[in-house]
Amino acid sequence: MVSVAIIGSGPAGCYTAQFLSKAVPAAEITIFDRLPVPYGLVRYGVAPDHQGTKAVTRQFDRLFERGGVRFAGNIDIGADVSTDTIESCFDVVVVSTGLDEDRLLGIPGDDHHRVIGAGRIVRLVNGYPDADDGIELGSHIVLIGNGNVAIDVMRMLLKPFEEFEGSDVDEDVLRRLRGHGVRNLDVVGRSPMGAAKFDPVVLRELRGLPGVRFAVDGDFPTEDSRLGDVIRELVDAGDAAALTTVTLRFGWRPESITDNGDSCTAEFVSVQGDQLTLEADAIVTAIGFQHSPGRLYPGDDPGPEAVTTAPGVYRTGWYRRGPRGTIPENRLDAREVADAIAADLQAGRLPTGRPGWEGLPDHVHDQAVNFDGWRAIDRHEVEQAAEGRHRRKVTARAEMLRLALNQVARGDDKEDKK
Repeated sequence: MVSVAIIGSGPAGCYTAQFLSKAVPAAEITIFDRLPVPYGLVRYGVAPDHQGTKAVTRQFDRLFERGGVRFAGNIDIGADVSTDTIESCFDVVVVSTGLDEDRLLGIPGDDHHRVIGAGRIVRLVNGYPDADDGIELGSHIVLIGNGNVAIDVMRMLLKPFEEFEGSDVDEDVLRRLRGHGVRNLDVVGRSPMGAAKFDPVVLRELRGLPGVRFAVDGDFPTEDSRLGDVIRELVDAGDAAALTTVTLRFGWRPESITDNGDSCTAEFVSVQGDQLTLEADAIVTAIGFQHSPGRLYPGDDPGPEAVTTAPGVYRTGWYRRGPRGTIPENRLDAREVADAIAADLQAGRLPTGRPGWEGLPDHVHDQAVNFDGWRAIDRHEVEQAAEGRHRRKVTARAEMLRLALNQVARGDDKEDKK
């Protein structure tokens, strides 16, 4: 038997377990998560109105249901149990914790309380536990970033509530974020239009939003450009009687942010040296993610993309590659890591025989939420969904634990492997 600990139950971790189960059938795999619920990025990072993308969790469910892979939620590796203990109990450790903090702009004023990371907003509308911190964005917003996370924020702020049918959006949070409505939204990026990272297919979802008109600050590409074509469609389809104006601004680099009391001012400069000043109620940054302080695996280096940096310790997903790539790209990465582990085992480069889950301290066993506990939370969320919604997420960790542990107390936790 080979014992494997995977730290992080997002798509990278689950895909790694999926491939390892096939490549090393004798492996006993435990997937840990610091939250009581699995699926990380899929549950809390994918926009709540993109349920097609979130549906990948169904195949991850089967991973736990068929046995051989255990879910151990509510266990924060490094806090509830040391990494030394994990390494002493498991033959293989895979770190797939992702990146959980919005990247800073790196300019004066970027730590202002009116500067809000897009990841924070997406987690809020996705019902991340105990994360509702009361932020309001106001009617004049500057959104910095030209990637798909910026598009997600635009949709969350502009799409009519009735068009969230079938989603799992936290509607109370979203209503508060939007306040009395967005009137001006400036979307600013460094790149020229032709080099912007917007996915044209995702951007096209904004076409024809009622009450919204689009304008452009920047040159359209001279060569054929799918993105340029979509942006022209947005401009042409704008509502002539719009109360909300979205201005897509290309080729501007942020330089500073100034506090004005009830508002803030963002200064930008172009490649040609031109200056742009925008005043806003809030500035939302969508420029990627980074490791939060203290979340790195001990002794690890976030720079190199190596599969392994120590014998028996591997890494995958955004933790390994940085904040780029979609869920399918995480799948490819997970396959590469699983193949590397299988090759190392076959070549005898890794000692085996450690006890795995059974060797962990009793308090870890007692504290862990297993897959049946997650199922209890899952059922409750689906049952509590309002009409037209997919689920109503439990947003308090204490309530999650109550639901999960009641499941155990009723004696439903009959298959310890889960």
